[in-house]
Amino acid sequence: MRRLASTSGLVTAAALLLLMGCASTGPKLTRQQLAAIETRLNDENPPQELRPLYRTLYVEGERNYVLNAMKLAGVAIRLGHFNDAKRVLDEAIVRIQAITVGKEAAAARSKFKEEAVKPFKGEPYERAMAYFYRGLLYYHDGEYDNARACFRSGQLEDSSSEGEKYQADWVALNYLEAKCSQKLNNPDAPDALKRAQQTLRRGGLLPSADPGDNLLLVLGVGKGPFKYCGGRHCEQLRFHEQYSPEVRARVYVDGKAVEGTAELDSVYWQATTRGGRVMDHVLAGKAVFKDTAGTVGDVGLMTGAGLAIAGAHSSKAQDELLIAGAAAAAVGIIGKIFESSAHPEADTRQWDNLPASIHVVSTKLTPGAHRVRVEFLDAKGVEVTGLGREFSVTIPADNKEQVAIVHSR
Repeated sequence: MRRLASTSGLVTAAALLLLMGCASTGPKLTRQQLAAIETRLNDENPPQELRPLYRTLYVEGERNYVLNAMKLAGVAIRLGHFNDAKRVLDEAIVRIQAITVGKEAAAARSKFKEEAVKPFKGEPYERAMAYFYRGLLYYHDGEYDNARACFRSGQLEDSSSEGEKYQADWVALNYLEAKCSQKLNNPDAPDALKRAQQTLRRGGLLPSADPGDNLLLVLGVGKGPFKYCGGRHCEQLRFHEQYSPEVRARVYVDGKAVEGTAELDSVYWQATTRGGRVMDHVLAGKAVFKDTAGTVGDVGLMTGAGLAIAGAHSSKAQDELLIAGAAAAAVGIIGKIFESSAHPEADTRQWDNLPASIHVVSTKLTPGAHRVRVEFLDAKGVEVTGLGREFSVTIPADNKEQVAIVHSR
């Protein structure tokens, strides 16, 4: 019986160690820490309309840093605060790289840590959009080598997910990479344009790729995909295509319509496909793990109980049966601990101010000041009231390309 007591003690110790290892709750901020954040905000003095977003960025810390930086960048770009967008996107990208390929990668993949409490790295389409926007801002500043590096990195994010490889198919990333190569006099521009044309859905045409163009308009239309979870354990990450009446854009310069407004990418399509193949959901594997662990635990407990009962009523080999029962029960208990410790819930945190689709206009204007108006149209081609944007651009005498980023929402 001493051996049985020893086995039972080992089971208890294993259970305690597993439970202790799975208990992880982040510390709440103290008053002093909150005061330090306010001091930091006062020192940095961000634009007033961005201040609440910066506060959230600092208060929620590393767990949501990438997510909050993405959201902040989205607002900053819409409001024209490009320096703020560049800074937080740079910080987000550093963390994305650390989480996806660095020492934090293994911890981020753990099945024993709830998805929503891991550092947010986003889905492939969100990470690709972080590089897309950062590349656009580099392009806006004339840093074409850095812009091209970002557009290529976005394609790498699109082509890889949880160790698997897919065909990258972001049209805008390929098209903009080609424009960067043109600026850099790099001979690979035609290849990038060819990839962009091959991945363009619905048989459309690319925007102008004339190296002499001096106005680039990048338009975000509609509201991006919405994440939700499904499945028995809420383990399936799914996406809902949000409705917005506007589906395309029309551009006027000095009152005259500009031809060639092209829809390059659907963000919803990118969220719900891998390499052009439509997927049903992501993270389904975690539910299989949880169910398998639970089944092992149930079988182990039932087997252990049966052996223990048999041992208690047997006059022969009673000690051996009891020990065998305890061992089987130990396996069962550990299996149940694994089941209760695994948190398969899908991570539904999301970059919630992404557009539904990306449209691009590239054209050539005469040097001087011009008035640009962007209208957003519904499926029937009728302008959706209240969404139009109007602004001025000035083409310099040296014809340096000007860049504008406009969103319908």
